[in-house]
Amino acid sequence: MGTKEICIAIGSVILGVILGGSITWFWSKHYYEKASKELKGAAAQLKKEAEEVRRLTNLILLGLESKGIMTLTRDAKGNITGFALTINVHDAVHAVDGTSPSLAQTAKGEEERKGGEPD
Repeated sequence: MGTKEICIAIGSVILGVILGGSITWFWSKHYYEKASKELKGAAAQLKKEAEEVRRLTNLILLGLESKGIMTLTRDAKGNITGFALTINVHDAVHAVDGTSPSLAQTAKGEEERKGGEPD
């Protein structure tokens, strides 16, 4: 192999690396830009959904506060920071107590056993 063939072989390798690297860079850039746009769109959608959930949660909390079920705590801007739950118990208690006598017969000299006492 002569010097000319060696230079052509080295030049081919260098050209192949440059050309392959350029193609790889182009397609990688295209793929990552596309993925980045999709990710930004998904993030924007999630942010929109989170804001809707936050709005509905606030409506539920305000409804519970208006019914006297809880008291909301707020910061200086009026944002809800917590709540205190109010439990109102309205119940009628009716107790009926009754006893029914029972007779126990024991043999002469034996004592009646009381439940729960050891022998």
